[in-house]
Amino acid sequence: MEELAARGLRTLAVDCDPNPNLAESFGLDSSTLPRFDRSGLRRAGETLALERDPDLVELECGAFLLGGPPSEAPLADAVARGIAGVLLAERFDAVVTDLGAGPEFTEMAVGGLLNPAE
Repeated sequence: MEELAARGLRTLAVDCDPNPNLAESFGLDSSTLPRFDRSGLRRAGETLALERDPDLVELECGAFLLGGPPSEAPLADAVARGIAGVLLAERFDAVVTDLGAGPEFTEMAVGGLLNPAE
């Protein structure tokens, strides 16, 4: 991800893990980041749209992070961040996702739902 940003590509990292700790790998405390959950999404016909843009954190490498602290609904928050990442993808040159390791979540991600980087 740092390499993409260093090349001048506008890069978004989305922490789609129910235990969102991608921020820690950049020296940030995820518990201090703004939370994005399903309240940030709204129905738009048969799909979803952003109710509000998530608060992105600019990293030292120049990339942006969509993460947040864990909550009482960690899987729901992870899915909401992933959907927001898909909806924001057109604003970026590259999108990198950190996916959860749970089998049900990985199945959704591999199916393309949470993989805007393609």
